[in-house]
Amino acid sequence: MNQSKTSAETLPPAVRDQTTRPTLGQSGVGKASPNNSHAKTGGTSAGNAFLEITARLISDSSRLVQAQLSLWNDHLTLYQRCTQRFLGAATEPVVEPSAGDRRFRDVAWTDNTLFDFIKQSYLLKARWLQNAVRDVQSIDQHTARKIDFYTGQFVDAIAPSNFLVTNPEVLRETIKGRGKNLVNGLKNLLDDLQRGKGRLTIKMTDMEAFRIGDNIAVTPGKVVYQNELLQLIQYHPTTENVRCRPLLIIPAWINKFYILDLRPNNSFILWAVSQGHTAFVISLVNHDRKFSSKTLTYYLVEGPIAALDAIEQATVQRNRLFYWSNFTFSYYGLHGSQAR
Repeated sequence: MNQSKTSAETLPPAVRDQTTRPTLGQSGVGKASPNNSHAKTGGTSAGNAFLEITARLISDSSRLVQAQLSLWNDHLTLYQRCTQRFLGAATEPVVEPSAGDRRFRDVAWTDNTLFDFIKQSYLLKARWLQNAVRDVQSIDQHTARKIDFYTGQFVDAIAPSNFLVTNPEVLRETIKGRGKNLVNGLKNLLDDLQRGKGRLTIKMTDMEAFRIGDNIAVTPGKVVYQNELLQLIQYHPTTENVRCRPLLIIPAWINKFYILDLRPNNSFILWAVSQGHTAFVISLVNHDRKFSSKTLTYYLVEGPIAALDAIEQATVQRNRLFYWSNFTFSYYGLHGSQAR
């Protein structure tokens, strides 16, 4: 076989075209392109988006005053009803959380007059702020979606349920446990900082839950080839009779190779070797900034095509399995290898 380096000219036209498309070819997979029109104009900047909407609000002073008066009126109604309730009268809430809002499920948010006032005051301000930015006229759809997203993030962040002194459930647990929950929280914070070497790296899962060979990567294998982009892992068949053609598995970009090899009862790799297949699996590197300028051609040449070359050198055969969301990757890799 000719082992010369694959060039862009040997790949399918659809792949070669990607090298000139700014949204993918110039910036790598899943990266925003500096050549994108939004990047040039600053349209992707949240700060610029909010400056633009602030200018729009100021320019329409009558609408802004009307929105402010509406907020004041709602709060005056809230003050009146909370006072009546404090004096023993039955009142209807001014505003209520949505049915799926889990932040205010604790009964104290409704039964306690103070916390009910805090909850309703927050909901009024959140509603007012989100409606104010959504009602701005003459703003492009892209900027409007961006502002709506960041406004929602801000509104969620300032919710009273996120703070100790305004969360009745946390206060009750703190008193009940004599502050043990706060100590545990501080310990988790310090652990996250230590794991991130001074940067906050929040633990999203139980770090002790997965054990190699037990409930993750259960099938024995070895690395037989690697380059800057990947490692190629080989798994030997466990049967007496071995199929002559090897099997190449290309997992999705968003998954690790062991997604197909978690437990003995649901491991595709373990099943493949039990059927006499010599299986090869691509394990992609964790990407960092040095990959931001890589093109799709690079990923194909250094990915599946390089893996196929290594397999052919070892077995003088080729076969491949297209694994779901990387079908496109596999398809272009197949045609790129055949073009040679």
